[in-house]
Amino acid sequence: MLVAQGQTAGGDFKHAPACQSATQFGCVLAWSTFDAAVPPNALFGHSAQPGKQVLCTNPAALGGGSAPINSIYPSAPFAPGTTIAAATDLVGIPRPSVSTTYIEAPGAYDAGCSDADDASVLQITPLNGAPTPRAVPDATWGLHLTDANIAQGTLVDLVAKQTRAYEAKHKAK
Repeated sequence: MLVAQGQTAGGDFKHAPACQSATQFGCVLAWSTFDAAVPPNALFGHSAQPGKQVLCTNPAALGGGSAPINSIYPSAPFAPGTTIAAATDLVGIPRPSVSTTYIEAPGAYDAGCSDADDASVLQITPLNGAPTPRAVPDATWGLHLTDANIAQGTLVDLVAKQTRAYEAKHKAK
């Protein structure tokens, strides 16, 4: 998703800005996850359009900065027997034998948006012994295969907060 350079809107979505608070709604979230320097030939994080940059919103710190994120991963491979299942297993997130459909890892990673090396990405760092995900199929992809799950628990919490804000605004009318 592209936005005007240094702005929160003005790109792919002309009138829907990046979310900047947990009580804001009608806004967008976007990021490309990396845990290392972004290669110049990376498939994500770079914009080829002059005056545009890739949007990075940290769902755990919408106002900026870094914060721990909450991950949720399926306890079994997605679409077993397919290429995507094999690829997501190569990322290296362990799948312990559990009876639940999902495994939650609160605060397993610290996340913060970075604009280093002409790339706008969500940089993550493992916390408290969390596994370091591997870039699959290579570094040019970053951690794209974990983009959704790496912050899914944080996103669930954010949607609940935004829903309460929306309901409060509409009840007042």
